[in-house]
Amino acid sequence: ARAAGRLLDGSSVTSNPSRLGEGAMFLIRGKSPGDWTHTGIVISYDEKGFDSIEGNTNRDGSREGTEVRLRRRRWTGVDFALLDS
Repeated sequence: ARAAGRLLDGSSVTSNPSRLGEGAMFLIRGKSPGDWTHTGIVISYDEKGFDSIEGNTNRDGSREGTEVRLRRRRWTGVDFALLDS
């Protein structure tokens, strides 16, 4: 995604969510650049955050869960990989 110019820093999306589009992947940032700890698919968004479908999670939001769930997330602490330009 980075080499193809399809990796977006979450802060750039916060100011202009329409850059994202549905179907993008979100990536939760880890402790160092280029380290991501969880991912999911964006299905809708607004100025406050986005809705996603995520696997390996649970009701409490663990990234080590056993379910696929619909989640609501804020824009902070995430990056995005665009699947289609």
